[in-house]
Amino acid sequence: MQTELIRLIYHAVEEPRLWQEVLRRIARHSDSTHCFLMSRNSLDSQPLGFFEYGFQGNHFEDYQNHFYQVDVWSQALLPHQDNRFHPSHQVYDDKQFLQSEIYCDFARPRGIRHSIGCLIHHENQLITELGFMRSQGQSHYSNEHICASNHYVPHIEQAMNMAERRQSLLAKCDQMTAVFDAHSSPSFLCSAKGVIHYQNPGGVEFLQHSGLFRGLEGQLWFRNTEHQLTYNRLLHEAVAFVDGKRPVTPKRSLLSYSGGAVWLIVKPWTWSSTGVWGLQENCGVVVSFEPCVSSTQPQPGWIVQLFGLTLAEAEICSGLCIGHTVDAIAKERAVSVTTVRQQIKSCLRKTGSSTQGQMIAKILLQLTH
Repeated sequence: MQTELIRLIYHAVEEPRLWQEVLRRIARHSDSTHCFLMSRNSLDSQPLGFFEYGFQGNHFEDYQNHFYQVDVWSQALLPHQDNRFHPSHQVYDDKQFLQSEIYCDFARPRGIRHSIGCLIHHENQLITELGFMRSQGQSHYSNEHICASNHYVPHIEQAMNMAERRQSLLAKCDQMTAVFDAHSSPSFLCSAKGVIHYQNPGGVEFLQHSGLFRGLEGQLWFRNTEHQLTYNRLLHEAVAFVDGKRPVTPKRSLLSYSGGAVWLIVKPWTWSSTGVWGLQENCGVVVSFEPCVSSTQPQPGWIVQLFGLTLAEAEICSGLCIGHTVDAIAKERAVSVTTVRQQIKSCLRKTGSSTQGQMIAKILLQLTH
């Protein structure tokens, strides 16, 4: 039973709701009817939060709202040894206690008469207090019950410290992800093998609705085989750069699909972590998809010089590069859609492209060099 309860204490680090069950089990072992666990900055300050067992309704909230100010018994614990339970009749004069507000207005109406309490002082200056109580019809806590309860205190202290450190790490993680989430472009943090560790809100939306990906979770799986090969290459190049096996970082690649065109950018991402085996250096990638929008439209004359197209063909390519449809180009040039399509075929042949998307990518890539 002890081993099971100790294991439960450490599970409460990640699942705080389990503290109530921890209290219930210790109460059963110590023959207690009521108990609480709370933390505060000092014994005369309002509790930051609490867990309780045995109190009906919101009765313990009365303590948090008012009775902590008149809790002479808890305040009398301060001179006594930390991390040990002390019985109430040894901590505070019993006759005076029976006349106190904390007893008359809080404890007695709830059938509480005897108690044991323990203070735990933490490095962050917080004070954790444990209290177990029993009724008028029961005797003072025996040394046996006190010793049995003391057995769990070091584990509770350790678990509370672990929970505090965990919360601090989660806060730092939240700060990092907040910066990442603020990035307007769809972005993903991935391992060196492409496993997605985190994705910003734009990434979630892009993954689900862009039509670029297959419906597989955990990694970026592209519908188009050529896109997948491009991504795999950029991923490999980014990791190789971190490992010192590649002299320059990989460049971006343009992906054309039915929804338009986007820049696929894969950058190295490294971080350090400290675990059981000491400091570990980790490598991954940041994958982002930037809209294919340029403030500079490829000029027809420039396209003519670069690819040997006619001026009419170059004007069509220029329009395609800024997202104009074939129908819009035909209307703008006052020609038929068939004529525009024939000219596009000629452009594909002259630029050595197999698809319209590949041709646009070639032109835009030249524009950025």
